[in-house]
Amino acid sequence: MPTPRLLQGTPGAGGSVHGPIWTLPAQGPAPTVPVRGGGTPASNAHDALEALAGARAQLEELGARRQAAGDTMGAEIFASQALMAADPTLLGAVEAAASAGRTAAEALQVAGEEQAAVFAAIPDEYLAARAADVRDVAGRAVRILLGATTPLPAEPSIVVADDLPPSIGAEIPRELLLGIALRGGSRTAHAVILARAAGIPCIVATAGLSID
Repeated sequence: MPTPRLLQGTPGAGGSVHGPIWTLPAQGPAPTVPVRGGGTPASNAHDALEALAGARAQLEELGARRQAAGDTMGAEIFASQALMAADPTLLGAVEAAASAGRTAAEALQVAGEEQAAVFAAIPDEYLAARAADVRDVAGRAVRILLGATTPLPAEPSIVVADDLPPSIGAEIPRELLLGIALRGGSRTAHAVILARAAGIPCIVATAGLSID
């Protein structure tokens, strides 16, 4: 039997829980140099922008379901993400990345990381945490583009991740989400705020947490 290890982090939502671990599959980083292929710059930009429009529609629907369930906070979070998916700055960054030779999926990843870096650099904890929302929006658009589905645990589990995109956390059925342990993140991240509202134990900034 492995020797137990005590890891310490920052409480994001109160409570305690034990159970099996489910690791959120990581999204691969975008290449650091342009990659030619997969269409023309114009067609790649078109496909990427269409995927963002699809992400906006999904987020609006997710927000509407939250509103219908009486979760005003959740509804506002996903309405905000839907607006991010239509933000002219993000759309312009996607077009610029496609013009530089990125494929549609790469353009979404590159643009998302660029905009996330802008938020992360803001010296305000709440605004800096919005970097996760931008990555969430871009990641959703990439899944739409590639025809991929949102990953879900197969049994009630503690979700372990570097960070948890808010919309993915919201789509995991409550009965499958025992708790959340994040290597990064902060108390002001939207995924953590949603966990607190739902009474799901959560810890963030957990030093030494293995994401494997």
